[in-house]
Amino acid sequence: MKTIAWEVTFSGLPKTYKYCKKCKSKTEYISSELFRVNANQKNVDVWLIYRCNSCKSTWNMPIYQRINRLKLEQQELEQLMNNDSIIAKKYAMDYYLLKQQGAAPEVPEFSVNGDMPNGETVNIVLTGEYYMPLKISKIIRRKLGLSTQAYAELIASGMIVSCDGIDLYKGKFIQPTTIIIKT
Repeated sequence: MKTIAWEVTFSGLPKTYKYCKKCKSKTEYISSELFRVNANQKNVDVWLIYRCNSCKSTWNMPIYQRINRLKLEQQELEQLMNNDSIIAKKYAMDYYLLKQQGAAPEVPEFSVNGDMPNGETVNIVLTGEYYMPLKISKIIRRKLGLSTQAYAELIASGMIVSCDGIDLYKGKFIQPTTIIIKT
């Protein structure tokens, strides 16, 4: 049986909503992709800076607080201090970190890259660089161009099966996920 890799990629950073004291309402915050790093002797504090889309006031999302600098890898500390865009994106895409800090992130637009099944039974391995709470059904339907009803019919007939025991209707995308598409 042939194996095909599908990778979920996001077109941008998630829209993040949080209460703005200046606007006096819940507004959209956008990651500046810049860090604020405070270091005194042994301890380090790191924040990712967000800006209110309406009034441009800032919110510093804690990444590390009062952590011993020796516990951080030297390379990561340098990336944080140099405002490395890759690590900034990594933290801005951390759905659970955003939720933990009281923000309400939205899943950004995504695409599914990889070959289409060509009429034979295949294993599909779903992966992605970042975790976002996407339903497996949404990923598969988008890639195959299926309506909800057509997708349900394929599952009911056993044409799409989960190898990992994940509910193909309501289950969330956990990496990696393997499904079988039969012909």
